[in-house]
Amino acid sequence: MENDQENNNLKRSNIRYLALVLACLLTVGNFFVYDNPAVLQSKLESRLDISALEYNLFYSVYSIPNIFLPIFGGFIVDKIGNKVGNLIFASFIALGQGIFAIGVTAKSYPLAIVGRAVYGCGGESINVSQFNAITKWFSSQQLSISLSIIASVDRLSTAINDLTTPLLASQISLQFSLFFGFFICLLSLTSGIFLSFLDKKRKSEDSFSNTPSNPSNKITLKDIKNYKISFWLLCLNCGLVNSDVYCFNNIASSYFQSRFGYSVVESGRIISITFIISGLSCPIIGFFLDKYGKRIYFIMFSSFSITLTHCFFAMIPDSNRPVLSILCMVLLGTGFSVYTAVIWSTVPFLVPHQASATAFGIQTACYNLALVIFPICIGSILDNYSSPNNYLYTSFFFIGLGVLGIFSTFALYFANKKADKSLIRSNKSQDLEKGMVFIGGPENISKTFGFE
Repeated sequence: MENDQENNNLKRSNIRYLALVLACLLTVGNFFVYDNPAVLQSKLESRLDISALEYNLFYSVYSIPNIFLPIFGGFIVDKIGNKVGNLIFASFIALGQGIFAIGVTAKSYPLAIVGRAVYGCGGESINVSQFNAITKWFSSQQLSISLSIIASVDRLSTAINDLTTPLLASQISLQFSLFFGFFICLLSLTSGIFLSFLDKKRKSEDSFSNTPSNPSNKITLKDIKNYKISFWLLCLNCGLVNSDVYCFNNIASSYFQSRFGYSVVESGRIISITFIISGLSCPIIGFFLDKYGKRIYFIMFSSFSITLTHCFFAMIPDSNRPVLSILCMVLLGTGFSVYTAVIWSTVPFLVPHQASATAFGIQTACYNLALVIFPICIGSILDNYSSPNNYLYTSFFFIGLGVLGIFSTFALYFANKKADKSLIRSNKSQDLEKGMVFIGGPENISKTFGFE
């Protein structure tokens, strides 16, 4: 029996890398098409004859369903598994992008808005399901590096969109560039189908485990109220800091065109700097997180870096193609890469493992609530002030968000220090304290994260 289980564990160990590849491909379409509007802002505003506020609604309507859906999506994934969830969420993404492309082709703003809303029904929930799937395949010692690899592929997907979509729109047509994104979404849906077969195989191998299922490990919605204050502060920080990056990226193309005189294609290339740096460095940062721990200091560094970027943008005078604006994007990419690597992999250290998908869902919902409110605020600023001062004023708005993010980081530090110091201590000290045994079943997984 021991030999059979050992062989199954070895087989699972080999297969999990294929699962990681498929999990990465699962969200390529999602991250490729999310910022289709960002790099095509001026073309979309011209074709659909819409204002800056109406343009920013492309992001708000995406985020509105994701204030609630990731929580229930995560709860459902915790209950029924990732297999069905991956396929449902990937289908919503492909369908929504298809409707959005048709709406733009038909010059129908309402239909385009509907497409972004449908896309939003799967866009964040699929991340929750994907993150939860990885926690089932990899131990906590490998969690940061595996999630960082996924984040790396996601950011590179966004960077490829920033580089290719404006070029396709300029060289061929706006409509073609959007339908190309729809095709990428279909490829991601295909990878989800293959991943569901692997997930089924993993479950069959888990049946050989000697560890019986424990009903007490089942998560209920009532358990949410028992989450630590550190988790809720992490969610607050996630909403503020992510908004400081994503809301800026939403308007970055027009920002660089209006303030610094870059073309649409040049602006797309500059925007891609952030995500190229993030994509290339996330696995390296994830390795150091797994090796050394002390996650709170990574969160502090990234929050300061992102805020400092917007301070520099506010100080750069409006001019023609300043080099400093590109250097600011390098700093933004550095801070964002650290933040991407640490923020999601921190969640399992603050909640019981069997509640990980629900916790991922709550955190996703919190930052989507921020992404509903802040784009509308930014759109109002752009519409109520004349160009180019309106874009300068958005920099002040982003500085304010960054300062609030820094305050929430220090609040998280003191709250975690008062509790179990799981984000302050090194991984080595936590390993000695917890024993770090993963493979075997839900009880052993819970012990790995310190929840018994």
